[in-house]
Amino acid sequence: MPTDRSITRDLEPAVGRALRDHLRKAREWDPDEHRPRGRNIADRAGIRLLAPPPESDPGTRRMLISLALLEHDLPAWHRALCTAFGRDGAWGAWIGRWTAEQGRHAIVLREYLVGTGAVDPAEFEAARSARAAAGVRWPEVDAGPLPALVYATIAHAAVRTAYRRLGARSAQPATERMLRRVAADENLHLIAFRDLTAAALAVAPDAAMRAVADVVVGFRPPHAALPGFDREAAIFAAYGGYDSSVHLTEVLLPTLRMWRVSELEFGAEGERARAELREFLAGQAERSGALPLAAAG
Repeated sequence: MPTDRSITRDLEPAVGRALRDHLRKAREWDPDEHRPRGRNIADRAGIRLLAPPPESDPGTRRMLISLALLEHDLPAWHRALCTAFGRDGAWGAWIGRWTAEQGRHAIVLREYLVGTGAVDPAEFEAARSARAAAGVRWPEVDAGPLPALVYATIAHAAVRTAYRRLGARSAQPATERMLRRVAADENLHLIAFRDLTAAALAVAPDAAMRAVADVVVGFRPPHAALPGFDREAAIFAAYGGYDSSVHLTEVLLPTLRMWRVSELEFGAEGERARAELREFLAGQAERSGALPLAAAG
């Protein structure tokens, strides 16, 4: 089996290509573009704007707060990526770029919530501090770079989907525009991690397929161990933001199709992992009514 060091080294050219592709596609933007402004505050162009009202739907407001707190977990995410892939070379350059862009999401969501009056800034800061102190971590990091790559891909696909679905249900055009902007960033980050996992499936197919199966079957968000997670997940499901059916049909199956896991050739370990994955997906599909991987591929 390949070592963690050999995998990160062999994937270095793919990381460089992913970073160049990302920089070509990414759009620079300032969180201030979406910051709500009061009646007497002029923007940079001298235009006076009214702050949009907060979302009237309590479920939408609660999901916005949850996503804002998730984005403020950035130090834990950054630490996880550095632990898995290192800080040097193309890996370090990609992680640095990713961190800078993710930081915008934390800023814009907090500013928007505070500016529209949807959240009390002191209460939000108390929640953020408590969450950071409790600790958010990826257990996959301890398993090596391949599980970390797969986990990053699935996590970004899940967050992007949550932003898109929340934007679609928002009653405020300003909220929808802000969420669409953040979702576009998350989509580009997803593409980079997804392409790197595809490269890993070519470099170390059996080990990468094992990582895919293990992460997909056991996936839990990084903050799942924190107090209140089950209540938060129930809110997302109840208000149509995100549930197990959405996770299967809008996150897992499209990602696995992009990796072509039904078509790739593996050795004995990879075949075992693929069989486990298919069994898991079949069970999930039966419960949700979705097509399993083999039929959907």
